[in-house]
Parts: sequence; C-alpha cells; structure tokens
Amino acid sequence: MGNNLFVDADIILDVLTNREEYFENSSAIFRLFEDGLVKLYTTPSIIINTQYIGQKVITKENLYYLDFITLHSNSTIKKFIDKILVQNQIQTNELRTILELNSIEGIKTAVSLGLGAAFVSSSSIEKEIKL
Repeated sequence: MGNNLFVDADIILDVLTNREEYFENSSAIFRLFEDGLVKLYTTPSIIINTQYIGQKVITKENLYYLDFITLHSNSTIKKFIDKILVQNQIQTNELRTILELNSIEGIKTAVSLGLGAAFVSSSSIEKEIKL
C-alpha cells in the first residue's frame, strides 16, 4: 500500500447517507482502500461523532443502499431482528444481504473490516462501544 489518507466525518457520512452530490467521490476513496491502493485512517472522535450524526441522519430509505451482513436466515436471532425491522416499516426482503454468517462475533469482525453493515443488539457491542 502506498498512500495514507485521513478520512473525516463528512466522507464517512457522504457514503453512509448516500449524499447524492458527494457520494461518488467519497465512495471512490473507500474503493481505493478496497483495492489495496491506500490505507485509511480516522480518529476515535470522528467515529463517535459519525455514529451520533448517523443516528440522526440515516433514514430508512438509506438502508436500502447499504450492503448487509446477517446471521443465517434460519437463526432465531435473525428472525427476531427481522421482526423488529418489519415493525419499524423496514422491508427486510429489500435489504441487500451480501453475506450470511453463523455468529455475531463473525458479523462484528466483517463489519469492522468494512465489508458491510449489520443490525446487532447493543449488548453484543458493549465492549466495542467502551473502546
């Protein structure tokens, strides 16, 4: 890998919220990372701020543009999560599931590697939140 790039909250939010005007350029930065051409860096405060803003900004409609990592469809936890999503008027069959795994730990690892997004319980990520 050659160049190191610092990713600020705006770049992350452009991609997470699919901000039309900025999405293409911002997502290009992440494609460079995926292709192994750059290393990306950010700060813990940007992660926390992005999470906070993202909770306020990401709409249900934006969810349909994300790639999701889930538990296998026959998992009891997966069925419970889907039930909650449906209760919140989210069409689970329209979400893009790119990977199904056997464990929450596997999902957390895949998300931390930037492979996609996931719905997990807050108790399953308590340790990560404290970091």
